[in-house]
Amino acid sequence: SKLKTQLEMCKRDTGRFSRLYLACQSREGRVDDFFAHENQPFPPSLSQGGSFRSCKKSDVVGCMLKDDIATPSCLPLVDAIVLDGSAVVHMLDPKSSKTFSDYIHNIFIPFIQAQLSRTQRVDVVFDVYQATSLKQGIRQRRGTGKRRRVEPTSIVPTKQWKDFLRVDANKTELFELLVSSIAAMAVGNKRVFSTCGAEVLSSDSAFNLANFSPCSHEEADARLILHAHHAANANLKNIAIRTVDSDVVVIAVSAYTSIGADQLWVHYGTGRNITFIPIHEIARSLTPLQCQALPFFHAFTGCDTVPFFVCRGKRTAWDLWQTFPDVTEAFTECLQESDALSPECVALLERFVILLFDRTSGSVDINEARKLIFTQKRRSLENVPPTKAALEQHIKRVYGQRQPAQHQFLLTRVSGDG
Repeated sequence: SKLKTQLEMCKRDTGRFSRLYLACQSREGRVDDFFAHENQPFPPSLSQGGSFRSCKKSDVVGCMLKDDIATPSCLPLVDAIVLDGSAVVHMLDPKSSKTFSDYIHNIFIPFIQAQLSRTQRVDVVFDVYQATSLKQGIRQRRGTGKRRRVEPTSIVPTKQWKDFLRVDANKTELFELLVSSIAAMAVGNKRVFSTCGAEVLSSDSAFNLANFSPCSHEEADARLILHAHHAANANLKNIAIRTVDSDVVVIAVSAYTSIGADQLWVHYGTGRNITFIPIHEIARSLTPLQCQALPFFHAFTGCDTVPFFVCRGKRTAWDLWQTFPDVTEAFTECLQESDALSPECVALLERFVILLFDRTSGSVDINEARKLIFTQKRRSLENVPPTKAALEQHIKRVYGQRQPAQHQFLLTRVSGDG
Protein backbone atom coordinates (compact mmCIF):
# COMPACT_ATOMS: atom_id res chain seq x y z
CA SER A 1 0.00 0.00 0.00
CA LYS A 2 1.00 3.65 -0.30
CA LEU A 3 1.30 4.02 3.48
CA LYS A 4 3.53 0.96 3.74
CA THR A 5 5.76 2.23 0.94
CA GLN A 6 6.10 5.60 2.66
CA LEU A 7 6.97 3.92 5.95
CA GLU A 8 9.64 1.75 4.37
CA MET A 9 11.12 4.77 2.55
CA CYS A 10 11.19 6.77 5.78
CA LYS A 11 12.93 3.99 7.69
CA ARG A 12 15.46 3.48 4.89
CA ASP A 13 16.25 7.19 4.60
CA THR A 14 16.51 7.61 8.37
CA GLY A 15 18.90 4.68 8.62
CA ARG A 16 21.02 6.02 5.78
CA PHE A 17 21.20 9.46 7.33
CA SER A 18 22.20 8.03 10.72
CA ARG A 19 24.96 5.87 9.23
CA LEU A 20 26.34 8.78 7.23
CA TYR A 21 26.35 10.98 10.30
CA LEU A 22 28.19 8.38 12.39
CA ALA A 23 30.68 7.75 9.57
CA CYS A 24 31.33 11.47 9.32
CA GLN A 25 32.24 11.55 13.03
CA SER A 26 34.42 8.44 13.02
CA ARG A 27 36.39 9.52 9.96
CA GLU A 28 37.07 12.99 11.25
CA GLY A 29 34.71 14.46 8.72
CA ARG A 30 33.31 17.94 9.05
CA VAL A 31 29.87 17.54 10.59
CA ASP A 32 28.85 21.04 9.55
CA ASP A 33 29.56 20.20 5.91
CA PHE A 34 27.53 17.03 6.26
CA PHE A 35 24.42 18.89 7.40
CA ALA A 36 24.89 21.47 4.64
CA HIS A 37 23.86 18.81 2.08
CA GLU A 38 20.62 16.90 1.64
CA ASN A 39 22.53 13.64 0.94
CA GLN A 40 19.68 12.34 -1.23
CA PRO A 41 18.06 13.30 -4.55
CA PHE A 42 15.13 15.27 -3.08
CA PRO A 43 14.84 17.30 0.15
CA PRO A 44 12.46 15.19 2.30
CA SER A 45 11.16 18.28 4.12
CA LEU A 46 9.67 19.47 0.80
CA SER A 47 9.34 16.27 -1.20
CA GLN A 48 7.94 12.79 -0.77
CA GLY A 49 9.32 10.24 -3.18
CA GLY A 50 10.22 12.96 -5.67
CA SER A 51 6.78 14.61 -5.58
CA PHE A 52 5.78 17.86 -3.90
CA ARG A 53 4.50 17.58 -0.37
CA SER A 54 0.93 18.78 -0.19
CA CYS A 55 -1.47 19.98 2.47
CA LYS A 56 -4.79 21.85 2.70
CA LYS A 57 -4.05 25.24 1.21
CA SER A 58 -7.67 26.22 1.95
CA ASP A 59 -6.79 26.37 5.67
CA VAL A 60 -5.50 29.87 4.98
CA VAL A 61 -9.13 31.04 4.79
CA GLY A 62 -9.78 29.90 8.36
CA CYS A 63 -6.62 31.67 9.47
CA MET A 64 -7.87 34.99 8.13
CA LEU A 65 -11.36 34.66 9.57
CA LYS A 66 -10.73 35.83 13.11
CA ASP A 67 -13.23 35.31 15.91
CA ASP A 68 -14.45 38.91 15.73
CA ILE A 69 -15.21 38.69 11.99
CA ALA A 70 -18.81 37.59 11.48
CA THR A 71 -19.88 35.63 8.40
CA PRO A 72 -23.57 35.99 7.47
CA SER A 73 -25.82 33.01 6.71
CA CYS A 74 -26.66 34.36 3.26
CA LEU A 75 -25.10 36.71 0.75
CA PRO A 76 -26.02 40.38 1.41
CA LEU A 77 -27.45 42.51 -1.38
CA VAL A 78 -24.75 43.48 -3.86
CA ASP A 79 -24.50 45.62 -7.00
CA ALA A 80 -22.39 43.20 -9.04
CA ILE A 81 -21.52 39.49 -8.99
CA VAL A 82 -18.33 38.11 -10.53
CA LEU A 83 -18.51 34.36 -11.21
CA ASP A 84 -15.68 31.88 -11.61
CA GLY A 85 -17.09 30.23 -14.73
CA SER A 86 -15.12 27.01 -14.37
CA ALA A 87 -16.28 26.59 -10.76
CA VAL A 88 -19.89 27.20 -11.82
CA VAL A 89 -19.68 24.51 -14.50
CA HIS A 90 -18.29 22.04 -11.96
CA MET A 91 -21.11 22.89 -9.56
CA LEU A 92 -23.94 22.66 -12.11
CA ASP A 93 -24.48 18.96 -12.70
CA PRO A 94 -26.14 18.24 -16.08
CA LYS A 95 -28.75 15.99 -14.39
CA SER A 96 -31.21 14.83 -17.05
CA SER A 97 -29.83 16.95 -19.90
CA LYS A 98 -29.45 14.93 -23.09
CA THR A 99 -27.50 17.39 -25.21
CA PHE A 100 -25.23 20.32 -24.47
CA SER A 101 -27.97 22.59 -25.78
CA ASP A 102 -30.27 21.20 -23.08
CA TYR A 103 -27.60 21.77 -20.44
CA ILE A 104 -27.04 25.35 -21.54
CA HIS A 105 -30.69 26.40 -21.80
CA ASN A 106 -32.16 24.37 -18.93
CA ILE A 107 -29.40 24.60 -16.33
CA PHE A 108 -26.60 27.08 -17.06
CA ILE A 109 -28.52 30.07 -18.46
CA PRO A 110 -31.24 29.87 -15.74
CA PHE A 111 -28.44 29.98 -13.16
CA ILE A 112 -26.99 33.14 -14.73
CA GLN A 113 -30.46 34.68 -14.93
CA ALA A 114 -31.01 33.94 -11.23
CA GLN A 115 -27.79 35.77 -10.39
CA LEU A 116 -28.76 38.69 -12.59
CA SER A 117 -32.20 38.98 -10.97
CA ARG A 118 -30.61 40.10 -7.69
CA THR A 119 -27.97 42.48 -9.02
CA GLN A 120 -27.24 45.03 -11.73
CA ARG A 121 -24.28 43.31 -13.34
CA VAL A 122 -22.90 39.76 -13.70
CA ASP A 123 -19.42 38.86 -14.95
CA VAL A 124 -18.59 35.26 -15.91
CA VAL A 125 -14.84 34.62 -16.05
CA PHE A 126 -13.48 31.40 -17.53
CA ASP A 127 -10.03 29.85 -17.30
CA VAL A 128 -7.71 29.57 -20.30
CA TYR A 129 -5.80 26.29 -20.59
CA GLN A 130 -2.27 26.48 -21.95
CA ALA A 131 -0.12 23.41 -22.61
CA THR A 132 2.97 25.14 -21.21
CA SER A 133 1.28 26.18 -17.97
CA LEU A 134 2.72 25.22 -14.56
CA LYS A 135 -0.82 24.15 -13.68
CA GLN A 136 -0.81 21.54 -16.46
CA GLY A 137 0.96 18.98 -14.28
CA ILE A 138 -1.44 19.66 -11.41
CA ARG A 139 -4.45 19.08 -13.65
CA GLN A 140 -2.98 15.84 -14.98
CA ARG A 141 -2.49 14.49 -11.46
CA ARG A 142 -6.19 15.04 -10.79
CA GLY A 143 -6.98 12.43 -13.43
CA THR A 144 -7.88 12.24 -17.08
CA GLY A 145 -11.04 11.70 -19.06
CA LYS A 146 -12.13 11.04 -22.62
CA ARG A 147 -11.90 13.67 -25.34
CA ARG A 148 -15.32 14.53 -26.78
CA ARG A 149 -16.62 16.89 -29.40
CA VAL A 150 -18.66 19.63 -27.76
CA GLU A 151 -21.45 20.89 -30.00
CA PRO A 152 -25.03 21.92 -29.20
CA THR A 153 -26.40 18.58 -30.44
CA SER A 154 -23.67 16.43 -28.83
CA ILE A 155 -24.70 14.03 -26.09
CA VAL A 156 -23.81 15.16 -22.55
CA PRO A 157 -21.83 12.56 -20.59
CA THR A 158 -24.01 12.95 -17.51
CA LYS A 159 -22.53 9.99 -15.63
CA GLN A 160 -18.95 10.95 -16.52
CA TRP A 161 -19.34 14.71 -16.05
CA LYS A 162 -16.36 15.07 -13.71
CA ASP A 163 -14.15 12.98 -16.02
CA PHE A 164 -15.33 15.05 -18.98
CA LEU A 165 -14.23 18.23 -17.21
CA ARG A 166 -10.73 16.82 -16.63
CA VAL A 167 -9.92 17.27 -20.33
CA ASP A 168 -8.83 20.83 -21.12
CA ALA A 169 -10.00 20.67 -24.74
CA ASN A 170 -13.48 19.60 -23.61
CA LYS A 171 -13.73 22.55 -21.24
CA THR A 172 -12.42 25.00 -23.82
CA GLU A 173 -15.09 24.02 -26.35
CA LEU A 174 -17.81 23.99 -23.67
CA PHE A 175 -16.81 27.45 -22.46
CA GLU A 176 -17.05 28.78 -26.01
CA LEU A 177 -20.61 27.46 -26.27
CA LEU A 178 -21.52 28.97 -22.91
CA VAL A 179 -20.08 32.36 -23.82
CA SER A 180 -22.05 32.51 -27.08
CA SER A 181 -25.23 31.65 -25.16
CA ILE A 182 -24.52 34.33 -22.53
CA ALA A 183 -24.01 36.91 -25.28
CA ALA A 184 -27.46 36.05 -26.68
CA MET A 185 -29.25 36.63 -23.36
CA ALA A 186 -31.87 39.36 -23.07
CA VAL A 187 -30.78 41.38 -20.03
CA GLY A 188 -32.77 44.60 -20.32
CA ASN A 189 -31.02 47.56 -18.70
CA LYS A 190 -28.57 45.31 -16.85
CA ARG A 191 -25.18 44.16 -18.06
CA VAL A 192 -23.48 40.79 -18.45
CA PHE A 193 -19.80 40.34 -19.27
CA SER A 194 -18.10 37.06 -20.12
CA THR A 195 -14.59 36.06 -21.12
CA CYS A 196 -13.66 33.99 -24.15
CA GLY A 197 -9.94 33.30 -24.18
CA ALA A 198 -8.18 36.63 -23.80
CA GLU A 199 -11.23 38.62 -24.93
CA VAL A 200 -14.15 40.03 -22.95
CA LEU A 201 -17.66 40.09 -24.43
CA SER A 202 -20.44 42.41 -23.30
CA SER A 203 -24.22 42.24 -23.55
CA ASP A 204 -24.01 45.91 -24.54
CA SER A 205 -22.36 46.01 -27.96
CA ALA A 206 -21.69 49.73 -27.59
CA PHE A 207 -19.73 49.30 -24.36
CA ASN A 208 -16.03 50.18 -24.53
CA LEU A 209 -14.02 47.11 -23.45
CA ALA A 210 -10.58 48.57 -24.07
CA ASN A 211 -9.83 48.92 -20.35
CA PHE A 212 -9.86 45.19 -19.59
CA SER A 213 -9.79 43.35 -22.88
CA PRO A 214 -7.73 41.58 -24.08
CA CYS A 215 -6.19 40.02 -20.95
CA SER A 216 -3.35 37.49 -21.16
CA HIS A 217 -3.90 35.83 -17.78
CA GLU A 218 -4.48 32.10 -17.95
CA GLU A 219 -5.99 31.65 -14.50
CA ALA A 220 -9.38 33.13 -13.67
CA ASP A 221 -8.05 34.06 -10.20
CA ALA A 222 -6.53 37.42 -11.14
CA ARG A 223 -9.14 38.15 -13.81
CA LEU A 224 -11.91 37.90 -11.21
CA ILE A 225 -10.18 40.71 -9.33
CA LEU A 226 -9.82 42.70 -12.56
CA HIS A 227 -13.56 42.42 -13.25
CA ALA A 228 -14.40 43.36 -9.65
CA HIS A 229 -12.26 46.47 -10.01
CA HIS A 230 -13.92 47.33 -13.31
CA ALA A 231 -17.35 47.06 -11.66
CA ALA A 232 -16.22 49.29 -8.78
CA ASN A 233 -15.02 51.89 -11.29
CA ALA A 234 -18.54 51.84 -12.75
CA ASN A 235 -19.82 52.95 -9.32
CA LEU A 236 -21.02 49.47 -8.32
CA LYS A 237 -19.49 49.56 -4.86
CA ASN A 238 -20.88 46.37 -3.27
CA ILE A 239 -19.47 43.36 -5.09
CA ALA A 240 -19.48 39.58 -4.63
CA ILE A 241 -17.11 37.04 -6.15
CA ARG A 242 -18.25 33.42 -6.50
CA THR A 243 -15.41 30.89 -6.30
CA VAL A 244 -14.23 27.67 -4.68
CA ASP A 245 -10.53 28.55 -4.76
CA SER A 246 -8.77 29.87 -1.64
CA ASP A 247 -6.22 31.59 -3.91
CA VAL A 248 -8.97 34.03 -4.94
CA VAL A 249 -9.68 34.86 -1.29
CA VAL A 250 -5.98 35.58 -0.72
CA ILE A 251 -5.68 37.81 -3.78
CA ALA A 252 -8.94 39.61 -2.96
CA VAL A 253 -7.72 40.52 0.54
CA SER A 254 -4.40 41.69 -0.86
CA ALA A 255 -6.01 43.79 -3.60
CA TYR A 256 -9.01 45.09 -1.63
CA THR A 257 -7.80 48.68 -1.18
CA SER A 258 -6.92 48.89 -4.89
CA ILE A 259 -10.25 47.50 -6.10
CA GLY A 260 -12.18 50.50 -4.81
CA ALA A 261 -15.25 48.67 -3.49
CA ASP A 262 -17.03 49.59 -0.26
CA GLN A 263 -17.93 45.99 0.45
CA LEU A 264 -16.31 43.00 -1.21
CA TRP A 265 -17.69 39.53 -0.50
CA VAL A 266 -16.45 36.13 -1.57
CA HIS A 267 -19.15 33.47 -1.86
CA TYR A 268 -16.82 30.57 -1.11
CA GLY A 269 -17.19 26.79 -1.13
CA THR A 270 -19.93 24.37 -2.20
CA GLY A 271 -22.76 22.36 -0.67
CA ARG A 272 -22.85 22.51 3.11
CA ASN A 273 -19.42 24.14 3.25
CA ILE A 274 -20.42 27.54 1.89
CA THR A 275 -19.09 30.65 3.60
CA PHE A 276 -19.80 34.29 2.78
CA ILE A 277 -16.46 35.92 3.47
CA PRO A 278 -16.33 39.69 4.15
CA ILE A 279 -13.07 40.57 2.42
CA HIS A 280 -13.41 44.20 3.51
CA GLU A 281 -13.48 43.15 7.17
CA ILE A 282 -10.47 40.86 6.82
CA ALA A 283 -8.46 43.57 5.04
CA ARG A 284 -9.24 46.03 7.82
CA SER A 285 -8.21 43.53 10.50
CA LEU A 286 -4.73 43.20 8.97
CA THR A 287 -2.08 45.85 8.53
CA PRO A 288 -1.55 47.25 5.02
CA LEU A 289 1.84 45.49 4.85
CA GLN A 290 0.28 42.17 5.85
CA CYS A 291 -2.34 42.51 3.12
CA GLN A 292 0.38 43.28 0.59
CA ALA A 293 2.52 40.36 1.77
CA LEU A 294 -0.32 37.82 1.90
CA PRO A 295 0.08 36.37 -1.64
CA PHE A 296 3.75 35.58 -1.09
CA PHE A 297 3.07 34.07 2.35
CA HIS A 298 0.41 31.85 0.78
CA ALA A 299 2.72 30.69 -2.02
CA PHE A 300 5.82 30.31 0.16
CA THR A 301 4.06 28.07 2.67
CA GLY A 302 2.58 25.85 -0.04
CA CYS A 303 0.11 26.09 -2.91
CA ASP A 304 -0.73 24.25 -6.14
CA THR A 305 2.70 24.72 -7.74
CA VAL A 306 4.88 25.09 -4.64
CA PRO A 307 5.47 22.31 -2.06
CA PHE A 308 4.48 22.55 1.60
CA PHE A 309 6.99 22.07 4.38
CA VAL A 310 6.44 18.65 5.94
CA CYS A 311 3.74 18.65 8.66
CA ARG A 312 3.70 22.46 8.60
CA GLY A 313 0.33 23.55 7.30
CA LYS A 314 -1.19 26.98 6.88
CA ARG A 315 -2.33 27.35 10.48
CA THR A 316 1.14 26.63 11.87
CA ALA A 317 2.73 29.06 9.42
CA TRP A 318 0.08 31.72 10.11
CA ASP A 319 0.53 31.52 13.87
CA LEU A 320 4.28 31.90 13.41
CA TRP A 321 3.81 34.92 11.14
CA GLN A 322 1.79 36.67 13.87
CA THR A 323 4.62 36.15 16.39
CA PHE A 324 7.41 36.95 13.92
CA PRO A 325 6.17 40.11 12.14
CA ASP A 326 9.68 41.05 10.95
CA VAL A 327 9.34 38.55 8.11
CA THR A 328 6.53 40.66 6.62
CA GLU A 329 9.11 42.98 5.09
CA ALA A 330 10.75 39.99 3.40
CA PHE A 331 7.41 38.79 2.03
CA THR A 332 6.66 42.21 0.55
CA GLU A 333 10.15 42.54 -0.96
CA CYS A 334 9.64 39.22 -2.72
CA LEU A 335 6.62 40.67 -4.52
CA GLN A 336 8.60 43.55 -6.03
CA GLU A 337 9.95 43.46 -9.56
CA SER A 338 13.72 43.07 -9.19
CA ASP A 339 16.45 40.74 -10.45
CA ALA A 340 17.53 39.48 -7.02
CA LEU A 341 16.53 39.53 -3.37
CA SER A 342 18.58 41.34 -0.75
CA PRO A 343 20.66 39.27 1.71
CA GLU A 344 18.53 40.69 4.53
CA CYS A 345 15.37 39.39 2.88
CA VAL A 346 16.80 35.90 2.40
CA ALA A 347 18.03 35.88 6.02
CA LEU A 348 14.54 36.70 7.31
CA LEU A 349 12.98 33.93 5.21
CA GLU A 350 15.64 31.53 6.49
CA ARG A 351 14.89 32.47 10.09
CA PHE A 352 11.17 32.03 9.44
CA VAL A 353 11.69 28.46 8.19
CA ILE A 354 13.95 27.63 11.16
CA LEU A 355 11.21 28.76 13.55
CA LEU A 356 8.66 26.84 11.52
CA PHE A 357 10.50 23.65 12.49
CA ASP A 358 11.61 24.70 15.98
CA ARG A 359 10.00 27.66 17.76
CA THR A 360 12.69 27.62 20.49
CA SER A 361 15.66 27.69 18.12
CA GLY A 362 18.10 30.58 18.41
CA SER A 363 19.87 29.70 15.16
CA VAL A 364 19.99 32.09 12.24
CA ASP A 365 21.79 29.60 9.97
CA ILE A 366 19.50 26.87 8.70
CA ASN A 367 22.29 24.32 8.22
CA GLU A 368 23.29 24.79 11.86
CA ALA A 369 19.64 24.45 12.85
CA ARG A 370 19.42 21.16 10.91
CA LYS A 371 22.30 19.75 12.94
CA LEU A 372 20.91 20.86 16.27
CA ILE A 373 17.37 19.68 15.56
CA PHE A 374 18.61 16.27 14.42
CA THR A 375 21.11 15.72 17.23
CA GLN A 376 19.38 17.40 20.16
CA LYS A 377 15.70 17.14 19.28
CA ARG A 378 16.15 13.63 17.82
CA ARG A 379 13.93 14.37 14.86
CA SER A 380 13.56 12.04 11.89
CA LEU A 381 15.28 12.84 8.60
CA GLU A 382 12.18 14.33 7.00
CA ASN A 383 11.35 16.42 10.06
CA VAL A 384 14.36 18.74 9.90
CA PRO A 385 14.46 21.91 7.79
CA PRO A 386 15.80 21.84 4.22
CA THR A 387 19.41 22.84 3.62
CA LYS A 388 20.27 26.44 2.79
CA ALA A 389 20.75 25.44 -0.86
CA ALA A 390 17.37 23.68 -1.00
CA LEU A 391 15.65 26.61 0.69
CA GLU A 392 17.18 29.03 -1.81
CA GLN A 393 15.73 26.95 -4.64
CA HIS A 394 12.35 26.95 -2.88
CA ILE A 395 12.49 30.76 -2.58
CA LYS A 396 13.46 31.08 -6.24
CA ARG A 397 10.53 28.90 -7.26
CA VAL A 398 8.05 31.15 -5.45
CA TYR A 399 9.83 34.36 -6.41
CA GLY A 400 10.02 33.35 -10.06
CA GLN A 401 6.27 32.83 -10.29
CA ARG A 402 4.77 35.68 -8.26
CA GLN A 403 1.64 35.43 -10.42
CA PRO A 404 -0.76 36.39 -7.62
CA ALA A 405 1.05 39.72 -7.31
CA GLN A 406 0.34 40.55 -10.95
CA HIS A 407 -3.15 41.71 -9.98
CA GLN A 408 -1.46 45.00 -9.10
CA PHE A 409 -0.44 45.41 -12.74
CA LEU A 410 -3.95 44.58 -13.86
CA LEU A 411 -5.52 47.13 -11.52
CA THR A 412 -3.08 49.80 -12.66
CA ARG A 413 -4.00 49.05 -16.25
CA VAL A 414 -7.74 49.39 -15.61
CA SER A 415 -7.41 52.65 -13.72
CA GLY A 416 -5.51 54.12 -16.63
CA ASP A 417 -2.38 54.88 -14.64
CA GLY A 418 -0.08 52.63 -16.65
